[in-house]
Amino acid sequence: MKKVIVIGLDCADPRLVFDRYLDSLPNIKKMLDNSYYGKMRTCFPAITIPAWMVMASGREPGSLGVYGFRQRDGTDYDSMKISTSGLMRGPKIWEMIDGKSILVGLPPTYPPPKINGNVISCFITPGVESEFTYPPELKSEINGVLDGKEYLFDVVFRTESREEVLENLYKMAERRFKVIEYLMKTKPWQLFWFVEIGVDRIHHAFWKYADPEHPKYEPGNKYENVIREYYSYMDKKIGGLLKLVGEDTYILIVSDHGAKPMKGAFAINDWLVDKGYLKLKKGAEIKAGDKLNPSKVDWGETKAWAWGGYYSRIFINVEGREPEGVVRPSEYENERK
Repeated sequence: MKKVIVIGLDCADPRLVFDRYLDSLPNIKKMLDNSYYGKMRTCFPAITIPAWMVMASGREPGSLGVYGFRQRDGTDYDSMKISTSGLMRGPKIWEMIDGKSILVGLPPTYPPPKINGNVISCFITPGVESEFTYPPELKSEINGVLDGKEYLFDVVFRTESREEVLENLYKMAERRFKVIEYLMKTKPWQLFWFVEIGVDRIHHAFWKYADPEHPKYEPGNKYENVIREYYSYMDKKIGGLLKLVGEDTYILIVSDHGAKPMKGAFAINDWLVDKGYLKLKKGAEIKAGDKLNPSKVDWGETKAWAWGGYYSRIFINVEGREPEGVVRPSEYENERK
């Protein structure tokens, strides 16, 4: 029986993997020399959740029913919830095969789904005090593999403590790969799929130091090679895993989206106000970059509002659905256009 291992590097950028850093990635380079590879288009929106589940299911976000890290929770104007595993509609690849699967860090797999195999959940896991494995007893095995050290799901990366970010990124990856090797050696599997979130986090924390196109880039800064060095570290870890697989295994290295410098922003709710779709109460103001406060909105005169961030979403204020909806259901499709 053929096996498949999917090595997921969240946010790995094809320009870095295929070009700029390739000479520092001997294991990946060897694979490229003997494989099919290329740049592919990701889903829309191009974001970790739902991109990995789009890949696992073959469904667009609209069919999955998930468009980002957070979803509306009900039909009011402010409530939201985290996009957890139970919100993903439709079958996934591990539900379509006969053999066992192992999933490690694949977003979103918290709470861990009950599958034919083993699961260690992803970066949205609240912490090690949560039930983050399936079956539940796998949790104690992980503790033993790590000699009591804490398994890390994510790191704090939106901070100016750069040295601490670096230390924790390597600590997280070292422990994750140790667990992955253990599972590969001791558990049966036909599909093994893991995702390392650290690549995404090092981009967030250090991109401006490494990319000459970033407006805040300074040549010769102390963090200029941090991302390249982390990619090289990932390559070595991948090389170690490849030694554990045989000729009967298909190997895929994939990413969910790339990275680039942010040189500006589009204030979506300001635009909706300008176009007459969003009406503020008399005297109310919104500042670009601030979350929209529902109490400032004249909902009886508002057709649409938005959540901003880097995957902006516009919502229609539908009569009979939202508390003060004004768009008739029969007019919904026309308003969307």
